[in-house]
Amino acid sequence: MSYAYGYAVSDLIAVLGLFERIAIELRNFKNAPAHFQQLGAEIDLLQNAMRHAVRLIPQNESHRETLERVRAIVMHCLTPLQALVNKMQTKESSLGHFRTSKSLSNIGTRIHWSMIAKQDIDEVRITITSETVAINMLLIAQSLAQIRQLTDCVQGIGNAQSTLIKSHSDTLIKQTSTILNLVSTMPDTIADLKLTAVMNEKKQSEQARMLEHGLAVVTSHVGSLSQIGAKVSGTLSLHTNSMRRAVKRLLSLMRDIKELFVLLAAHSRDILEAIGQNTRALLNIASQMKRIIRAIEAIPLHLTLDIVRLDNALGESWALPIQACQSWRSFYNLLSTVVYTNDRPGANRISTMQFALTMAKDGTELGEFNWARAIKPGLHIEQAMVVTGAGASTETCLECSDMNSRTPAKHRDKPCTTCGRWVGRHKRIVEPVVRLFDTANTLPDKTPPLGPELPSMQLDSDLHHFRRVQIRERSEPIRDINTAETILGTDPMDPAANTFLALRLIQDAQNSGNLALLETSTRHLEIAISSDSTAVDPWYLLAEISILGQDYRQVFTCLQQAVFRKPGSPQIWISIANLYYSINQFRDSIDALGRALRLNQHIDLLWYNLGVLYDANNQAGDAYEAFQKCLELNPHLPDVQARLEVLAGVQNGKENVPDDYKIRRMAQYKIMATADEPENIGGADIVLNPIIDAENNK
Repeated sequence: MSYAYGYAVSDLIAVLGLFERIAIELRNFKNAPAHFQQLGAEIDLLQNAMRHAVRLIPQNESHRETLERVRAIVMHCLTPLQALVNKMQTKESSLGHFRTSKSLSNIGTRIHWSMIAKQDIDEVRITITSETVAINMLLIAQSLAQIRQLTDCVQGIGNAQSTLIKSHSDTLIKQTSTILNLVSTMPDTIADLKLTAVMNEKKQSEQARMLEHGLAVVTSHVGSLSQIGAKVSGTLSLHTNSMRRAVKRLLSLMRDIKELFVLLAAHSRDILEAIGQNTRALLNIASQMKRIIRAIEAIPLHLTLDIVRLDNALGESWALPIQACQSWRSFYNLLSTVVYTNDRPGANRISTMQFALTMAKDGTELGEFNWARAIKPGLHIEQAMVVTGAGASTETCLECSDMNSRTPAKHRDKPCTTCGRWVGRHKRIVEPVVRLFDTANTLPDKTPPLGPELPSMQLDSDLHHFRRVQIRERSEPIRDINTAETILGTDPMDPAANTFLALRLIQDAQNSGNLALLETSTRHLEIAISSDSTAVDPWYLLAEISILGQDYRQVFTCLQQAVFRKPGSPQIWISIANLYYSINQFRDSIDALGRALRLNQHIDLLWYNLGVLYDANNQAGDAYEAFQKCLELNPHLPDVQARLEVLAGVQNGKENVPDDYKIRRMAQYKIMATADEPENIGGADIVLNPIIDAENNK
């Protein structure tokens, strides 16, 4: 590789080799004069500078120029050094290490070089010194340039490092704040961990104790099992011996049975003949017993016992003791619990009063009001199930209407020609006369409706079981008193007309105060009930009449019948709550109001009565909430507003609640006909606070 000034590396190496040779020679010449020794030291310095120059690698163009100058200076030293070497080689025999003689001429030569040739040595020294100084100056300049570059590089690195340190310091500050937060929460965490550790230690100790106990129990059980195993093994050996003896006996018995079968086979003919004779004798005995039973059944029951004969809707005949049929209630209990148990067809209709009773002799209908007059020994009663919406003709069986609908019977009690079922159609379903508020919604929790527990009814799925049915058709609604009187002129037993007329008489009695009208209305309602025992309106109106007469037992009986027939009416439950409130049975009263509110909570009268009930029991907080709900539904109640202001500052349960503007009577719906203006109300679920123990609820 050559450089810009034409000097190659090999030239420099040659010069270095020459310097090395001269330096070695001068160092080995220990007794040389001082100028020779100084020349050796200066040559060593120049050699070191040249070696440093040879090792330098240029970083840029200016560095390369400096190195070229250094190498030019080195090459400039080659000429005087080579001349000195040549002079010294001519005197090698006298001056070198390998001189062989010690003649005077050699000594003179050495003296000459030591003294006379000192000027040549000094010239070489001057040249070498100047060149060394120049080389060092150039190397120093190059080092300064490199130092500047390194300074700039270090400054850039410092700036980058400062930026990096700043970013790292920001990150470190954030992490330090996070660590401080963690450290601040560390005591609580340590406390929780300590508590957890203590609890875990307790649990582990308890588990260890239980395990130790379990191991002890298992150890005892294992010991017991080992003992039992020993006993069982002994018992098994005993049983094995017993089994062997039993097998031997069984084999002997089988041999005996085989011999017995052989004997039976030999005598089988005689045995079969004897069996045939016995069978014929048993058949004769059975036929005789049937004749005896038919003869016993032919005997009239009234000749032996005082009974009431009941032909039920299933085609069965029942002999009921007259003692169990003296009252309507006892007969109904017998009918629902004995004749129609829960698993029999028609039990649901009996529980909902969907049946009719008639006297077999003249067809007179029997009910609660005429039962006491009609009941007597030997009475023959026919019971039919009440059905609606039948599509068959008047005397045609419901199941066989397709075949017999075009062949009506000549008599009203003529049975079906196909199946023998008795069908009658001489009743009409009474349309509701009294407006009783009802609800059609179901409760959100899918609970059954309140009231008497009634079985789920599939009223049309069990018709094929009934042998006796009574078809009822819907009647036209009655809208005025003239229509009712016209109907009664044609049919005095019409239940709807009697109920409507009784309703108007009760309204007139309430408005005018003429209680004599209530007797007439009572007779109309009794006729309506005897004509249609399934209607709820007559019972509700009878309860209203009993309330006016303060006959609370009769009120209870009538409302019980009404709610039994229509348990989904909040209005009936309100009347029941009023009844219990009147006789100071507050717990039963709030129960009735709760049932009404669960059916429909958007009736302001319910909340009104609930507030009156709570207020009467000194539950001021509950009374306040009830009155407040009442005003939300109906703000036009000044008496409620006045009492609410009194209760506003009273805590629930405090005694000595002020009696200012206290409402002492519950409100009751006025009876109204279905033809009157309706009211729109809804229904939902409600939860009530209980009645606190009071003196009146013992």
